[in-house]
Amino acid sequence: MRMFIAAAIAAVVATPAFAQPRPPASIDASVALGLVWHGAIVGDDDPKEAGAVRPIVSFIARGQLHRLAGFTFESTLEPMGLDNPHFDERLHSLHLLAGIEIGRAIP
Repeated sequence: MRMFIAAAIAAVVATPAFAQPRPPASIDASVALGLVWHGAIVGDDDPKEAGAVRPIVSFIARGQLHRLAGFTFESTLEPMGLDNPHFDERLHSLHLLAGIEIGRAIP
């Protein structure tokens, strides 16, 4: 009896016919260029406003597109930066977002 149970377990584990067919893992990635208005108020004693339209570069990657939930990663970089009106420096922004995306595409 033990031999029969061991053989049955081995057959279930070793046979791929019992496994659910899975579609291959897929990743959708894209790079986009755009424009953003970046504004700030800089300074404690003498606040000054700074703002301008700047170019941005963004990267988006989404995984497991065939499932209901999948990993997503987004990043945005402002390479030119925003000038500080008080000092000779620039503020460069980098935004990183990672998470789980839930839902399916609507055709």
